[in-house]
Amino acid sequence: MASSRELFRDTAPACDACGDELQPSSDDDLAHAPVGEGALLWWRDGRLREEKRPLCPPCAAAIGLTALTRWAIEEEGG
Repeated sequence: MASSRELFRDTAPACDACGDELQPSSDDDLAHAPVGEGALLWWRDGRLREEKRPLCPPCAAAIGLTALTRWAIEEEGG
């Protein structure tokens, strides 16, 4: 069991893939580094559903490149 206080805790956003906290960088060069965002898509009740999830830059890049590679392989395979 948990109290309602647990529902409203102030926690830093975390990467949905690796769980690392997403914090702004203190370096001037990286201060504007974008935080990635993934979209989960699925069909339910005849409707397309979408849920946005936060990703750290390394996970966003890895997931994006993996998706592009799989798509290219599928296109070549026919």
